[in-house]
Amino acid sequence: MAITPEPLAGLIREHRLIEATVAETLACVRAANAAPDDAGTVDTALEQLWLLQLLLEREVALHIEKEEQVLFPVLRQSIDGLSRLVDHMIDEHDEIEARRDRLGQALAALDQQHEEVHRLQAAVQSAAANARHGDIAANMRELGEKLTHLDWVFQGHFTGEEDGLFLPAEDVLSADTLAAMVERMAAIESARPP
Repeated sequence: MAITPEPLAGLIREHRLIEATVAETLACVRAANAAPDDAGTVDTALEQLWLLQLLLEREVALHIEKEEQVLFPVLRQSIDGLSRLVDHMIDEHDEIEARRDRLGQALAALDQQHEEVHRLQAAVQSAAANARHGDIAANMRELGEKLTHLDWVFQGHFTGEEDGLFLPAEDVLSADTLAAMVERMAAIESARPP
């Protein structure tokens, strides 16, 4: 079995990191859904949701930029018949970015409610605090659904890229072309603020 060359191997590693982070976040959200009255579990889920949002805003955006500015143009020029698939992958990137934005909005609203819950619970152990906590549980369920859909989009998208684009690229792109792509992707990474 041949070793996947860079930069394709790097893009695949990024796919696995994204998948693992989404899976970890889903596990935390599911745990919070199973124990909505456990403040520690809910806090852990919120922290993981913010880590995912940060990954989506920074790492996934950088990943998309490297693919759309480096990989996809090379594939369009080098492999006949891939333009339609490249266009489809770009459409899926747009869908991923839209889902990231919706997830961020829902998370911001939930975070604001969560802080209010902590304040209310610390001030008074009352029915009002418990009712507000019910809002958190409902929003956690909604976030779990959004994450599940985002996970499905990623799974289909990554499979499509790896099977439909990366495999043919391995066969067609020369070592010089791949090396030039590595340099261009590294330039994109270094131009990004930390």
